[in-house]
Amino acid sequence: MWYMTASTPKERLLDAVVESALTDGIADKSLRAIAAAAGTSHRMLIHHFGSKEGLLVEVIRAVEARQRALFAEWQVDQNGPLEELGRAFPAASVRTSGGAEVIAEVGSEPAVIVATPGAEPRASGGYAAAVLLDGWALLGRASLRASEEALRRWLNAAALVRPAGPGADGGSVVVVAESTLPPVQALVRWDPVTQAERELAERRELRFPPAVRVAALTGPQDAVQDVLDAAELPAAAEVLGPVPVPDGRSDHHRGETPAVRMLVRVDRRSGTALACALRAAQAIRSARKDSGVVRLQLDPAELL
Repeated sequence: MWYMTASTPKERLLDAVVESALTDGIADKSLRAIAAAAGTSHRMLIHHFGSKEGLLVEVIRAVEARQRALFAEWQVDQNGPLEELGRAFPAASVRTSGGAEVIAEVGSEPAVIVATPGAEPRASGGYAAAVLLDGWALLGRASLRASEEALRRWLNAAALVRPAGPGADGGSVVVVAESTLPPVQALVRWDPVTQAERELAERRELRFPPAVRVAALTGPQDAVQDVLDAAELPAAAEVLGPVPVPDGRSDHHRGETPAVRMLVRVDRRSGTALACALRAAQAIRSARKDSGVVRLQLDPAELL
């Protein structure tokens, strides 16, 4: 189900290209062939998008935007989209797996399974195809482990697809995400090792965990500063912050002092000393019954 909401000539042209791409693909076509399939001219595509690369970027963005709209509708009314899937695949049953109703296994009969990440049931003989629609959501998370977690989920889902073998064609896996992103390339090449090495190298350069140890202190600014003042931090410790914490990610209640977050970074050898120092400082504040709750986390996935 695709939403046609174009109002400008460029948007209408993009819609035509997207519909053509979904039917016949465009990655291996020339710009002139793409224009002919969309019912327009090469000159018009150049005028609106500049080049084939510019057009491909816009197509990917449009497809992801439509997927977001579809997901939003599913959250509001899960029956409507499922009914449309049933009409699109009349010979297959449509089933959902996720939340409180997770299916462990399905048979070999024709079926369309709509599953949340991690709730994909095993299929007898493997799936004929898997479409991974959550690329923008998984990769867009504000977490150090966003790409790592996305690739892990994608590999787990792709592993359920029917493998190729003697006399048998393998299944297909399609991921809706920007093809140049490293996690997507790792999935295409089935190479999580290289992706892990790349991720670790980037974290070493930026001095992020696990290359170093980082403690995050979240709470009212005065209370956080009290913990740091009372702690005997390792000599080479770096204190970063404070930065404000959005209300939805802090532990303070309405009417209390807004929370901030401060980070303390040390090399890996000093990680245990850092944890002990902060725990002792917390114990001192607790014994004094100081006000203000400070949350301590070691190597959190969300640094800010």
